[in-house]
Amino acid sequence: MNIAIIDDEQIWIDRITDRLKEYLSEGVNITPYTNWQDFDHKANDWDIVFFDVELDNSDTSKGLSLCRAYKECHPDEQHVAIILTTHQEFASKGYISHAFRYINKLNLDEELKEALDSANEIINEPVMISFDTEEYGTIKIATNSIILIETSMRKLIIRLKNHDVLVLREKYQDICAKLVSHDFYPITRGVLVNMLYISNIDHYKVILRYINEDYYLSRRNLKDFKEAY
Repeated sequence: MNIAIIDDEQIWIDRITDRLKEYLSEGVNITPYTNWQDFDHKANDWDIVFFDVELDNSDTSKGLSLCRAYKECHPDEQHVAIILTTHQEFASKGYISHAFRYINKLNLDEELKEALDSANEIINEPVMISFDTEEYGTIKIATNSIILIETSMRKLIIRLKNHDVLVLREKYQDICAKLVSHDFYPITRGVLVNMLYISNIDHYKVILRYINEDYYLSRRNLKDFKEAY
């Protein structure tokens, strides 16, 4: 994932960069711009761009107009623009500029995490794949709604973001073949996780969003998994 931060205050660039590295995987590339004139709003290089409202200590027009110009060149949802400011009253102007989110810098930790979780789901455009389920027969499920697939109590189950759990009438090996090309990874025998929902890795422990259960990497998979992650 490629991210740009446009803010003329280095202290905020450093704080946002630290939070991004904390929340996102090691594969993220972050480019800071303390001078907004160095940023090419026409370039198709970014998944997410953060725009500070008050660039050059000016009024709010500079940051908002730059965000608007960027979104006019990249109107699709997969190019995410996020407005940054310390002034609550500018929130509505962020949406006028076609921003995906407005973030109050004074509440950075909470609001940034929510924005990144939501942006991740948009950037990773869903792919619909057919599954044979005990409950509904053959149905199509969006890959970005699947958290993991695992064998449990001699059954193969699929856990979804909305907390639904379905039983599959397919072989685990066949499921892996369907999903490994869509950023799924077998962390151990019988557990296939969607890397989109990995919140953190603590040694061998894999922490997933939306699931309050512990999952662990097999020792032999650790190196390959971290490279993929």
